[in-house]
Amino acid sequence: LIPAAFCAMAAWLALDTVPAGFRVTGRLARENASRNPYRTASTAAALMIGLALVTSASIVGSSLKASFSDVLQDAVVADWFITPPGNGDPSQAFSSEVAITMGTLPEIEEVAAFRYSTEAFSITKTVDGETSEDTFDGLATDLTATDRHMFLGYLDRDDSLIGPNAILLHEDFAEDRHLEVGSTFPVGFNDGSVEQLTVAGVYSDNALLGDRVVDLDLWNRKFTSTTDQFVSAIAADGFSEEEVRAALQSAIGLSYPQLNIETVDEYRDSIASTIDDLLLIINVLLGLAVVIALVGVTNTLALSVFERTRELGLVRAVGMTAQQVRRMVRFEGVIVSIFGGLLGVGLGLVLGVIAVQVIPDSFVSQLDIPYGQLLIYIFLADMAGLFAAALPARRASKLNVLAAISHQ
Repeated sequence: LIPAAFCAMAAWLALDTVPAGFRVTGRLARENASRNPYRTASTAAALMIGLALVTSASIVGSSLKASFSDVLQDAVVADWFITPPGNGDPSQAFSSEVAITMGTLPEIEEVAAFRYSTEAFSITKTVDGETSEDTFDGLATDLTATDRHMFLGYLDRDDSLIGPNAILLHEDFAEDRHLEVGSTFPVGFNDGSVEQLTVAGVYSDNALLGDRVVDLDLWNRKFTSTTDQFVSAIAADGFSEEEVRAALQSAIGLSYPQLNIETVDEYRDSIASTIDDLLLIINVLLGLAVVIALVGVTNTLALSVFERTRELGLVRAVGMTAQQVRRMVRFEGVIVSIFGGLLGVGLGLVLGVIAVQVIPDSFVSQLDIPYGQLLIYIFLADMAGLFAAALPARRASKLNVLAAISHQ
């Protein structure tokens, strides 16, 4: 009953949204699609699954781009980004001399260099008389007095707590481990040494910084990597974007031609382009499933035409033209496509919203639904159904009337 109800609803929409001259063929198409609702539903199910996956992937991708854009707008005050090939891929790195050279330019007011590590160090803390140990990855940035503003959400700015044995923690990480500003705890590093670190600050936005940040001096003493993965800078007042770009190109572009020198807007666009390229690959693969579903629509309509050979001969005998027969079969294909398209986009919408809610906020923090893109998916599904019905419609219109009437 449920497939029949959805099929009837889709058929009613297809019938009542066409011009009056098409109502007769549209009504016949609706009745034909409703004759075997389970076959119609199973045919549309393949199209529904393909569109559901495409829709959910589009919602996740759009939400990811919106979340990254919000991070750059709300949590970053830098004007320029220097990144390696791959838009800041942590596996890529470059010399720390880049940040040092940038700091000497009169066009640049402040510079912050970022380093990420897969090396782990452990924190041992006694809570309620029990000793617990955590192991986590290190993240470091240059915490000089001129670039501490990079840590938005930084709650305590007491300079006495900023030093080589300081650590900044994300609020969730600190809360889970009962740590607060001023807390001191031992940290064991891979070299076997143990340092007493002081929580210098707690920040709320971990989209760029992760959960732990240590001073560059501590990093140089405890970690083996001495290269940077990411450098941000604030332009000095009185210099235009063209002047700053020319200065950066002259200072580091010649020595490090592989680096990307981009403004905030350019960096956002490059990340969005990378996400779009990834989604394109996914959508192409999922598009193959949609193509297979359309082949199923063609086979179903061809089978339907074969089963109704004698009926088609009778309606031709009483005055239906070949053009009207083609139109009727095409409408039937559109009905199946509307059925699968609406259910697919609706299911994909639900799956996409659930996926965005499940993904951690550090990756996707904002839900963004591309409604215009979803409407395009439905329209393309309808047009694809019309195209899939072309061959069965042509065969139906070419039937010999007398031979069709005598068909058993």
